[in-house]
Amino acid sequence: MSEPKLDVPLKSNQSTYPLLHMFFHLALKLELLQKRSFGGGMIATIHGEHMADFNGMTLSEKYVTLLDSFWIKADWEELQGGYFRKEPTNIDLLFEFLEQFPANKELNVSVNSDLRHFLFNFEHFLFYFSYFGLWNIVIDEEKSQQISVNYHAAKSIMLTPLFKCLEEALAETWESKTNDMIAAFELLKIFSPPPIIEDIQDHLQEEKNQKESLFVLLKPLFEEGELNSTYSTYSNRKKTIVAGKYLFKVTLNNSCWCTVQLSESHTLLDLHELIQDALKFNDDHLYSFYMDGKKFSKNCYNSPMDSHGPFVNHVKIGSLHLYEGQRFLYLFDFGNEWEFYINVMKITEGIEGVSAIICDRKGDPPTQYDS
Repeated sequence: MSEPKLDVPLKSNQSTYPLLHMFFHLALKLELLQKRSFGGGMIATIHGEHMADFNGMTLSEKYVTLLDSFWIKADWEELQGGYFRKEPTNIDLLFEFLEQFPANKELNVSVNSDLRHFLFNFEHFLFYFSYFGLWNIVIDEEKSQQISVNYHAAKSIMLTPLFKCLEEALAETWESKTNDMIAAFELLKIFSPPPIIEDIQDHLQEEKNQKESLFVLLKPLFEEGELNSTYSTYSNRKKTIVAGKYLFKVTLNNSCWCTVQLSESHTLLDLHELIQDALKFNDDHLYSFYMDGKKFSKNCYNSPMDSHGPFVNHVKIGSLHLYEGQRFLYLFDFGNEWEFYINVMKITEGIEGVSAIICDRKGDPPTQYDS
């Protein structure tokens, strides 16, 4: 897969190819691809069963599936491969601004200060919106080069008739994905009384429940029979349990780490308790496991005492679809923020009766509280 319009040197990183970068991440999100450890590195393999499901869909269903994965489920920070590597955060304001313009009208970004402001940090998303047929884009090569060879600025955009059809549904289903907002909410959890947090959480959940899915909102726009079924994504597929022995390395720093062993039937709560035992910590704070390794991301499992799930005691190790070489984050105590990175060292399938034990450790455990 290539993008001939971009002057990208051969053997550049994947993130410099917007088309390849986008489809790779959407395929992972839909589990059409699976990451696997191989020869000290990582490879992505095709998931035959899921790919067959996808190929059995109509073209319209494939389009909406990919659009839904891009618009709602994907991590936009991972998708952003430009110079600043910051995802767009002003989609609601941009869409409100674009309502005044008709389709097929060229909008000069350089002379429109509002549009220039909205699109400044779009970078790769300039191309992503184009790939989904939402607008036609002309890149300002001269201005782009003034900042960096990895930066892309828009010279002009032209909204398509498709965008005018989809903009209301897209605006209604868009949610901010910024880590800053997530981090702000986590801080609020620390300093606010539980009743206030519960009220905020209930309000946000109620708003989310009232929103129609993108599939439901778009279905009336298609001819009968073109959009009948949705693709069952990774988040709602029935997770099969991968039985066996799981070996993890839990690292605080180079001089303090331990290895622990669990079975497929143990939970992330069991992993938490092993780490607490190894460190000789008092288990007296909230914590989370961030499966993408990003602190305060949405891809997490929380303490049973937290105000919202999913919770660590509800997920078994064998249902996480872990792979050797995977790395995720265990954050304990949101005030002091003890950060432990957990590496999946080895998965031995088919072994039964595995106990949850500490196998090895290095270094003295840190002092949890200063005297």
